[in-house]
Amino acid sequence: MSAQCPQPSNDLAPKNRFAAMARLPRKPRRTDASRLPLLWADKANTREGELFRRVVRQLQHHVGGTPSHAQELLIGRIAWLSVHLARMDQRILESGEMSEHTGKQYLAWSNSITRGLVALGLQPPPPPERPWREVLADIHARGR
Repeated sequence: MSAQCPQPSNDLAPKNRFAAMARLPRKPRRTDASRLPLLWADKANTREGELFRRVVRQLQHHVGGTPSHAQELLIGRIAWLSVHLARMDQRILESGEMSEHTGKQYLAWSNSITRGLVALGLQPPPPPERPWREVLADIHARGR
């Protein structure tokens, strides 16, 4: 006699296919913090995108080329604010006037950039030290 396998009951089966997917754990997304505020900056060749990338590049160079995660976040915020201040500058130049609200917003964003730059450090990092073998070779070469 052959034994038949019991069939699973349909009581535990999800009612639709999306209910089963909802129970699956989601993978965390990996993002580059310096580009997160303006995802469009990498995709479009706009003046704003170029300004954003240029500010990020310059500030990364300023902190020594390899910023920490906290520095990357600050750099992204400073670049984002720089783009928005540049847009605001353009609007003010075109219209020739600035409302009270716009003036307060402009000052707040300018102060935020200043505080971000102070947090990053206004002085560039010291140059890397030369290996002692190079220093000794220079001293030896000068002695001859």
